[in-house]
Amino acid sequence: KVFGRTPTLRFLLLTNVVVATGTAIILVNFVVYAHAVFGLGEDALAVALACYGVGSLVVAVNIPRLVSKLGVIHTMTAGANVIVAGLAMAVIVTAVATTTGAGGTCLATWVLLGMGTSLVNTPSSRLLADASTPANRNLVYTAQFALSHASFLDTYPVAGWLGAANLISSAAVLLLIAAFAGVVAVVFPRTHGLGENHRRSGR
Repeated sequence: KVFGRTPTLRFLLLTNVVVATGTAIILVNFVVYAHAVFGLGEDALAVALACYGVGSLVVAVNIPRLVSKLGVIHTMTAGANVIVAGLAMAVIVTAVATTTGAGGTCLATWVLLGMGTSLVNTPSSRLLADASTPANRNLVYTAQFALSHASFLDTYPVAGWLGAANLISSAAVLLLIAAFAGVVAVVFPRTHGLGENHRRSGR
């Protein structure tokens, strides 16, 4: 009920979908990339996840500075845009990799997706804190955990089932999902007067 009546949390739900698309291609599809496309072993998976983690960490340590300058809403919107850009890059990289076997820029794509994910996820707790009270805060945070993971129920099958058949199609569908949710997430704060208020307050 809190999520349904709170505009900032409805905005958060949209960004959850965008994050889930980027997470799906990282956690589900790279196994296929490493083994089927590049013929690599388990070490490659560790390197790929490390690149994703580095991108996330670089952004996370700078989140306080970004939020103080842009506000939470604008920072998260930027993150959604970065994830969409990362998925667009993933489509191109996948097309090149599956036809030529060259995938050096794949790791750069993973770094970009890590950065976008951190831009969305790290400051999101401020929205949850602002929208909750001491009495319901635990429930609101639990709801966010459940609802964010519900998005994976849509994106993981797309990544897994489509990715097993055609990696390019899987990346393209994930990009379409992210682009749709990302566009709505960009427009939503403007139509609900969220962006400017959160920029002025630093929230």
